[in-house]
Amino acid sequence: MMSNDGKVQPGAARFGNFINYYEFNSPQRRLEVFPDDLVSLLELDDGDGEAHVVCLDVGCNSGDMTLTLQDRLQRDGLTADFLAVDLDESLIEHAKEKTRAMTSTTTVTFQQLDVMDERLTRRTLDAYLDGKRKKRFHLGFCLSVTMWIHLNHGNEGLRRFLRTVSSRVDRLLVEPQPFRCYKSAVRRMKRLKCADFAYDPVTLNVRGNEDVFGLVDAILFEECHMVPLVSFGLTRHWKRPIVLYKRKADSDCNDCVE
Repeated sequence: MMSNDGKVQPGAARFGNFINYYEFNSPQRRLEVFPDDLVSLLELDDGDGEAHVVCLDVGCNSGDMTLTLQDRLQRDGLTADFLAVDLDESLIEHAKEKTRAMTSTTTVTFQQLDVMDERLTRRTLDAYLDGKRKKRFHLGFCLSVTMWIHLNHGNEGLRRFLRTVSSRVDRLLVEPQPFRCYKSAVRRMKRLKCADFAYDPVTLNVRGNEDVFGLVDAILFEECHMVPLVSFGLTRHWKRPIVLYKRKADSDCNDCVE
């Protein structure tokens, strides 16, 4: 991204698309809080006796976390296929380069996608699921994404995003950024002389962590038919909560965002 003076500013990632993201937020820091019994939380029942999961990673950046997640699930005895999407085409290309350099075959599909384009997102996710003969993803990952949606698209945009993603997953692992990250993101844009976000904490009416986390939780529960299953706790370095949500037993809302 460029600042107002035309200079490239890699730190001014308006959508969280930092080119060096995993240099300061390594995948292993998140995995530290993952429970040993992650597989049991998925409650797999495909009826075919195979330990196979289909996963969605939203906001995958350059793919490091996606590949780490796949490795973790495979070490737990699962066969894991991933669709990993990101708004930034250059980051997706970096992710594809990593898979091309791997000595073993991978079942991760990296794809550029603007998830705020609801119709395109539903078509993309459904096409992938059709190819896997699945109705929904077993598990979706939304790690440090919600703030960027919130600052760029407001409260209603956050609602639309969570409704779209949750309608295509049975479980959703969410890592919302705390309030201090909102303030830091706004200050960073001003310091680098970049255009302001479309929204800020004042216009969003968020004043602390309770407002941020409470809003995400309320949207998922009240509008997305999902309930919190377990909290993994806070990541050690960034102090961000990671919570696993599950679809309500009586919910079958693939079309709840139509």
